[in-house]
This record gives sequence, structure tokens and C-alpha cells, in this order.
Amino acid sequence: LGGYFDPLNFMRKTNFRIAGGEEVETWQDEDRFRQFRTAELKHGRVAMLAALGLLVQPYVRFPDLKDAQNDWSALDSGAGGAFGVLFLCAGWMELIFWKQDP
Repeated sequence: LGGYFDPLNFMRKTNFRIAGGEEVETWQDEDRFRQFRTAELKHGRVAMLAALGLLVQPYVRFPDLKDAQNDWSALDSGAGGAFGVLFLCAGWMELIFWKQDP
């Protein structure tokens, strides 16, 4: 069963019966558990930043983007390039700083 907490049995591979009718459970290894945990941490970080962005967006503006719209039409204006820069910066942060060492 390993040394990890899995109350919803996400790590259970299969449930099968052997010849005597006894039911046997097999479990995934600890490396797979670490992958799931890393994915959960990353998704949680993205969700927290998205919630923060929703709260801060109406009040904080970048100096060069004061005239940009607050909807999707901003991507068609000059602010579209700024969106690309923010997207690249977020990807860079994800790949460089937000890692979990096994």
C-alpha cells in the first residue's frame, strides 16, 4: 500500500479475483503518486493566480496599457502583444521556478 495518503483510491490500478475467488488489489508505484501530486500543486497554483487576477484586474493596470479594453477585444489592439509577453513570462516561470524535485 505504500507510504502515501490516498483516501479516494486514485492510486488503485485494478481489482481482480484470483482462482480461489479472493479479491486482490494492485496499486500504482510511488513515482506515479509523485506525478499526480506535482500536477495537483501546479493546478492549485494556477487556480490561485487566476483568482488573484480576477480580484486585481479592475484596479491595477500596466502604464502602457491604460487605454486597453477589459474584454477579449483587447487582443486585437496593441495590447495583444503584451498578452503574448505575459504568456511567455508565465511559461518561463512554470518551467524554471515552479518545479518539484523528486
